Amino acid sequence: MLKNFICYTFIIWLSTVPPLLLADIVKSKESAPLALAYYPLSYKPPNPGTYELPQLGLAEDGQVIDANGKASTLYREFGDKTVLLS
Repeated sequence: MLKNFICYTFIIWLSTVPPLLLADIVKSKESAPLALAYYPLSYKPPNPGTYELPQLGLAEDGQVIDANGKASTLYREFGDKTVLLS
């Protein structure tokens, strides 16, 4: 029982304290609001609308492992849905 309590307390601490500390670090780096864990860029990005993005195309079918560890393919898993893979 005590072991469970200690474990839950540690999990709660892990989920709240480090993000709060990181937020203070990020705030101290620059006064402009930044997304958590992002830092100022080392270059000046182009202004919106001053560049063109490449057109996206269809992905090739590829071998993947599904959530159950079985071999599958991208097409079988995602069908004709729009999917962003990284």
